[in-house]
Amino acid sequence: MNESNLKVKWNFYDLLRVILLIMVLIILTIGTGIFLKLENISIFAQEKSLQTVLLFVIQSAIIILPWYFFIVRKYKLKASEVGFKKFPILQGIASIFKGYAIFLFMAYLVSILQYNFGIHVPGFEKQDSHIPWFGDNNLSIFIAVLVVVIIAPLVEEIFFRGFILQTFLNRFGTYLASGISALIFAAAHLEFKNILPLFILGLILNYIFIKNNRSIWPAIIFHALNNSITLFAEYYIYFNAG
Repeated sequence: MNESNLKVKWNFYDLLRVILLIMVLIILTIGTGIFLKLENISIFAQEKSLQTVLLFVIQSAIIILPWYFFIVRKYKLKASEVGFKKFPILQGIASIFKGYAIFLFMAYLVSILQYNFGIHVPGFEKQDSHIPWFGDNNLSIFIAVLVVVIIAPLVEEIFFRGFILQTFLNRFGTYLASGISALIFAAAHLEFKNILPLFILGLILNYIFIKNNRSIWPAIIFHALNNSITLFAEYYIYFNAG
């Protein structure tokens, strides 16, 4: 890859400022939620999926708005500069399948170590189900698909690949930039008992992004595919258990 292609208009200190602002907004939001006792409002208390959507909308706004106002608007960025650009179709498809094959192989390898040899792998625990967050009626399932399969991959890839990874690529070498951004991606999910698969997932998404001319579309597709398979498996097991 040509070194000139690694340059972005924003810098490392812009990233630090955005992350600091996000942390402040998170603290203020949590404090406001506790003060107003939003969980006691009847419509949100009765419908779990509405609580989840509200939390997700607030979380997405906290992430995207600082990035938009202090990066996109400040530097007058084009869509292509944050990853919305063309990519080689066949190469993109190949990298998606290759990435998923690697992810499945790593999961299989860890399961062999844990269940066949009794070797505990820290940070590779059973993932929490999405069902308690959304519910099990038709509306809840629709909302779960909308949030987990469509919106979440879009928001996360814009921020973690289009913004964070590109910032680190502008400052560090490819491997170090990918490793640091993957670690941030994993930690940001706050699921520390599953931080290892999230870290691996971050590395794979970084690879797909870099491999495809820094287009976030293949990463979004991979992310959506992974989330949809996970969500389908959760609901299938839930409705067919016993």
